[in-house]
Amino acid sequence: MRLTAAQIGFIDNYLKNSGINYIDIRYEMVDHIATDLENNLEGYEGATIQDEDFQSHFKAYMAKNKEQFLTSNKQFAKTARIRAFKLILKNIVRPTSLLLTPLLFIILYKAIPMAGLETVKDILHITYTVLLIAVVLFDKFNYKTKTEKFSVVDKMISGCLIAIYVVFVFIRPDKIISNPLWLSAYYTLFIAFITTGAITLLLLSAKYKQQYG
Repeated sequence: MRLTAAQIGFIDNYLKNSGINYIDIRYEMVDHIATDLENNLEGYEGATIQDEDFQSHFKAYMAKNKEQFLTSNKQFAKTARIRAFKLILKNIVRPTSLLLTPLLFIILYKAIPMAGLETVKDILHITYTVLLIAVVLFDKFNYKTKTEKFSVVDKMISGCLIAIYVVFVFIRPDKIISNPLWLSAYYTLFIAFITTGAITLLLLSAKYKQQYG
């Protein structure tokens, strides 16, 4: 027995209306629910499940399992940010990043005495601001509605914004560190983080759109 496309769409819409907003999480849940219903209705005649049978069994199924799915949704959402930062860290230690990061450090270390500390700070502040605006605009215009988001991508955006705010606006290590060596190391690590985060965000978003679109 197989569910029809309309019945699968009904399950998806039900989960969305129940507060399960991330499409990748819903995708996994819809597949799980559809499989369970098809197995439970295996003895029915016909190639597809009639709407009357589907509705009655779906209501009974969700009455028994809805709370479990809502709990799983919260757990998936919590672990999504951890997965997002693991992806960023994984990309930071890629061979290309490991080659470019020391090069960036050398450039910054040489630029500070040549151009002056304040000039380098001003340039980097502009860079941070542009990247911050780019991430915000990506979050605003990448989705047609607020209910069509991917969990890891969304948590990566919010996580990067929080990290940038805490480090760049709240803590401001550049106001504390005066040694050019340590200041260059700080700028290098921070630029590597936000740049890798932006690249990971674009690649992951494209992958999810292809997979779940």
